Amino acid sequence: VARMVRLLLAGAKPQEILALTFTRKAAQEMRDRLYGLLEQFSQMTDEQLVHELSIRGLDGAQAQKLLPQARALYLTVLMSPQSIVIDTFHGWFGRLLGAAPISAEVQPGFNLREDAKRLQEECMQDWWGDLSADLKKHYDVLLKEFGAFETDKFLMGNYSLFKQRGAWTFFLTSCKAKGISPVDALAQCLPNLSLPNPLEVFWRCPGTKEDLQVMFDCFSNGTPTQKRDSPFIQTVINHHDVGGSVMEIADQWQSYFLTKAMAPLKDIATMSAPMQKYLAATGDDPAQITSIRNAWVDAYEAWFLWKNDQDAYAMNAAWFAMSEAMLGHMQKAKESMRVRDFDDLEIGVSQLMANPDNAAYLQARLDAKYNHILIDEFQDTNPLQWQILRAWLEGYGQDGSRPSVFIVGDPKQSIYRFRRADPRLFTSAKQFLESTMQAQYLEKNTTRRNADAI
Repeated sequence: VARMVRLLLAGAKPQEILALTFTRKAAQEMRDRLYGLLEQFSQMTDEQLVHELSIRGLDGAQAQKLLPQARALYLTVLMSPQSIVIDTFHGWFGRLLGAAPISAEVQPGFNLREDAKRLQEECMQDWWGDLSADLKKHYDVLLKEFGAFETDKFLMGNYSLFKQRGAWTFFLTSCKAKGISPVDALAQCLPNLSLPNPLEVFWRCPGTKEDLQVMFDCFSNGTPTQKRDSPFIQTVINHHDVGGSVMEIADQWQSYFLTKAMAPLKDIATMSAPMQKYLAATGDDPAQITSIRNAWVDAYEAWFLWKNDQDAYAMNAAWFAMSEAMLGHMQKAKESMRVRDFDDLEIGVSQLMANPDNAAYLQARLDAKYNHILIDEFQDTNPLQWQILRAWLEGYGQDGSRPSVFIVGDPKQSIYRFRRADPRLFTSAKQFLESTMQAQYLEKNTTRRNADAI
């Protein structure tokens, strides 16, 4: 509020000021405080008004000089044909969408719904009963992996793409620009996806049967525990002889090489005394059995990595397919209801900014209106909101006519993570504003929220 007063005293017109905060309640409080303060200015004695101006950063001479102007501010603001815009990000986004050109194909006359969860439920209530065969298969993949409760979270709850709609929208746009699908993009991040099963490859290697026989002979002459385990090795040999797949015995066979914690068994590196005695009697090299078992350890570890990539691909492909269908259904439902939610506003404005033709139109309107941007509670800003603001400011290049920017916030008070607020944006904003607008960074380590004793 003090900043807006100083701007008005410096000659800024009310309509040139854009002040944004997080909630409508905060915006209304800011508006009430500003108008209340200006009304008080109009009624104060000279001494009182000089004091009020002094505590807002003016020295005595400046305050004395600006007395007439300060008294007239209340009337000036009230009589202005366009008032100061004090709003939330979403309120401002709604204004921008309302002013979008016809070519942007923004649905006119929509209503804003703030009850996002209820709106989602209303839009999706008729969707589940009409799943296609392909979507049912994808749904079964998720159910098998996560169970019903966690699957619901992934599709409808906090893990869902409903909560990351902005990021998903621009990810889709990026994929389309590259001529690939989201699952193609995922596949590029999984290096083992296109490789053959390494455990099966190892199983089919020449010499595997001979190595298995060495293991059987050593275990048959090892400790009592190793002797007890040797019959299964013979089962494995027989399975190999008939051309069976290693995957049919992989789980039990794994226990001959790895602990439950997936670490190599100690008796691989430290051979049992009975086994050493047997190898000494036969004249065989003790390093051979160690090498054979270590090779199986390596094969299993490679298989784990390969399987992780296969599972990640299957789960995410199912999640992508289900989520994309659900988001599309919800968007159609909202269009038929002529409603929008907060995410729609953010995505809509961001898409306008990303389109060169629409961006130029929007930029021209913004440039003609606002010379001063003030943002309160910046710790509650999310990445998409900052991206929109940054795109606007970047549109000026090195143009000297760019607006002044004033940002206030406290990263330690960022509590709206569930709405994607990200305190790390402070670092991004600081670097951008310092490098492009020669901004000053001011840090305050005191608070007026507590009693003096505290």
